[in-house]
Amino acid sequence: IQTFTIDFEEKNGEDSLYASKLSEDIKSDHHTLKVSADDQFNALNELIPLMDEPMSDSAIVPTYMLAKAARNKGIKVLLSGAGGDEIFGGYARHFPSKILTAGWLASLPKFIRYMVAFVLGKINPSHAIRLLNPSRNFIANISGLNFAFLKEALISKEQFSYLLSRIESDYKDASSTKAYPLMMMDINDYLPNNILSLTDKATMATSVEGRVPLLDHEIVEFAFSLPESMNILNNNPKGLFKKTLETRLPASLISRKKEGFNAPINLWVANWPDKIKDELINNLSPEITRIIKPAIIEKWLNNESLRSKAGPSIYALFVLNKWIRSNA
Repeated sequence: IQTFTIDFEEKNGEDSLYASKLSEDIKSDHHTLKVSADDQFNALNELIPLMDEPMSDSAIVPTYMLAKAARNKGIKVLLSGAGGDEIFGGYARHFPSKILTAGWLASLPKFIRYMVAFVLGKINPSHAIRLLNPSRNFIANISGLNFAFLKEALISKEQFSYLLSRIESDYKDASSTKAYPLMMMDINDYLPNNILSLTDKATMATSVEGRVPLLDHEIVEFAFSLPESMNILNNNPKGLFKKTLETRLPASLISRKKEGFNAPINLWVANWPDKIKDELINNLSPEITRIIKPAIIEKWLNNESLRSKAGPSIYALFVLNKWIRSNA
């Protein structure tokens, strides 16, 4: 068995460490791909012309790099653990009742919520908008959207208001204090439109087939046939899933802190802004200048504090601009 994982420089994550330990246990031929900011940007340049639509989830690039490395070793099929979080409750946003989380703050009574949003908005202006509504908080949790950046950058205030109304309409179930309604929103939207989409695009770009065995329909149907209290055992993320596997996997792996497959975009945008500036200041497409104020982009890029707060939003605009120019 050949296994692959990514080790991002500057992320200080532990994925590669645990992957190596597990590889020793199952005696696989293991490959760790060390990825720097330059590697990510170079791979993105390769991937952009192959993408049929823009996608700014940073996980698409390491997925592409991993699939490319596998293909170079003659591997045509890869198994991915995608879907486990969505069907077993693995994201913090599935637990809005946990005290002092963003989801908990966004679900407080309206008067208290407005006070909290006002105070935290002094630290990060996006919170003044995000925490006023559970739907806004839910979508920001998924996308990293900085509402303050977008509000300031959009030329049309009507477009920003429309965006908020769509978020509140499309994600109205985010006000639930139960996990299943929140998980179902992910099943119907985030999973097919993001996770599975990027997995398919990134692997097929290298002529590799990415398979997702956890999403076998019988497993998904079984997971959601269970009472929520059983699936989310002891109110723990992936509680039943972990309990089922505790005799097969090391305890340290089962109990470890969750770590996403995404790249450390905030850090890269904050510390290596020159590539971003060249794209968004020197080569901004006419399509974007019709809806976004270039001066605001420049303002946020040149201000280290603002830049560090809006990393995913700036990166999303960066990817969109590159994709537009590639397909012009």
